[in-house]
Amino acid sequence: MTGRRHSQSGVTLIVTLVMLVMLTLFALSAIRLANINLRIVGNFQWQKEMEILTDSAIEQLISSISNFNLAPASRDICRDGQVVATGTCSLLLNPKVGTIQAPRCMAHISAPGYTKKEGEIAPEDNTWVIKATAEDSWSGAKVVISRGVVIRQLADNCPE
Repeated sequence: MTGRRHSQSGVTLIVTLVMLVMLTLFALSAIRLANINLRIVGNFQWQKEMEILTDSAIEQLISSISNFNLAPASRDICRDGQVVATGTCSLLLNPKVGTIQAPRCMAHISAPGYTKKEGEIAPEDNTWVIKATAEDSWSGAKVVISRGVVIRQLADNCPE
């Protein structure tokens, strides 16, 4: 009996070591998978933040009719979502993250229900396209959004 016991004592140790190595590999792969998932969610969050910031800036621009005059200008988008004149974002507290191009009038048609008489100005439905880009230099998230809007204005406000 002692001979049999002596020959089997090393097998248990080897099996235990193999099991520990397998458990360690499983734990490492689980940690790696969790880190990859965390990175994916983080990238998605940065992308959505840039989209929300850009949408907010476009909504600010659309909310004022003065932005659709005969000489519309490009604007900057600051980190807090404010749309300001080009070059006025603060470098440290509120840095520039994007740009809104000057609104472009793509088409105009006479507004329905109005008749134009000689010498009068009839309203037109003008179709404007606004394109905004935003990029976060830290995460690398970049978004480009184009939005169209129809605005009823007096005639000759659409410089096609």
